[in-house]
Amino acid sequence: MCQKGFVCYDPTLHRTRISRNVIFFENQHFFPVSSSTVSSSSTVVLPSFEQQFSDLHPLSSRFQPGIVYTRCSRPQSLLVAHPIFDPTMLQIQSVAVPPAPSVRRSSRVSVPPNRYGFPSSSSGNSISALTAALSNFNIPTCYSYAAKHDCWRQAMQEGIAALEANYTWDIEPCPPTIIPLGCKWVYSIKVRSDGSLDRYKARLVALGNNQEYGVNYEETFAPVAKMTTVRTILALAASSDWPLHQMDVKNAFLHEDLKRCIYMKPPPRLFLSPTSHVCKLRCSLYGLKQAPRAWFDKFCTTLLQFSFKQSKYDTSLFLWKSNMGIVVLLVYVHDIVITGSDSALLG
Repeated sequence: MCQKGFVCYDPTLHRTRISRNVIFFENQHFFPVSSSTVSSSSTVVLPSFEQQFSDLHPLSSRFQPGIVYTRCSRPQSLLVAHPIFDPTMLQIQSVAVPPAPSVRRSSRVSVPPNRYGFPSSSSGNSISALTAALSNFNIPTCYSYAAKHDCWRQAMQEGIAALEANYTWDIEPCPPTIIPLGCKWVYSIKVRSDGSLDRYKARLVALGNNQEYGVNYEETFAPVAKMTTVRTILALAASSDWPLHQMDVKNAFLHEDLKRCIYMKPPPRLFLSPTSHVCKLRCSLYGLKQAPRAWFDKFCTTLLQFSFKQSKYDTSLFLWKSNMGIVVLLVYVHDIVITGSDSALLG
């Protein structure tokens, strides 16, 4: 099958050969043909078309030329006027259709069981009051508007005092080759569960959108807790009857020192002398691209020093286990969920 040539069969030697030069005799049979077969295969002459239909008369002899045929019109008296169908003349007999049976519905009000912890009517009113209270507050979006109100000016002064207490920056002259980052104030309010005002909050953030990769930041990824892990921890605490606590780290990003040299323009209401000086950041201020990663690295290093073990399946999950019991800690940015087998271990 892999050779180029014709496979030829030799009937005398009963062998096959492969050859590229072959002459075909198309008028000869390979097997011998008997004389009876040849005589039976002689040519048979069929009658022609003219001979078969010679007994028919020609077409011209059937019709006489020169004769004109005309159609006679029907007399008007023979036409019968049929009535035109009019749908309005039909009388449709109305059939009485029995009315469909009315569906019986229960008038009972469905109320979820108390064990599920759904809000009652009284707590529902509190939620409505909270929503209405939030819509009544006018939260500023720029510094010029907030500076006109004493409550927001007080909130900004408290924010500056907290940053200076944590030694967030140093006042230094800016190098001529470096363009300092800008900053802005972000305003929000804290309300109680009943909708009343708790406090005004102003946070200073850096404009990290002006940072350059490789110059003032590198890695930015910071893991957060997966929702599957959160549900698992809550289910574990509920089924095991463990105490459950939630904590919020205040000014979490300010607890880690920066590894890059970053200069920032002074915020409003911070008067520097001389005016050419800027703020050289020492801590990871909110708004910087590397701030979430720096905070998580600081938090993870601190927990490992207290003999916590980091989970391989969710890096935001930390476990502490001893003969006294077990402690489970889950972190989501600066929000922490902690539970354990003994409430004394959580204190």
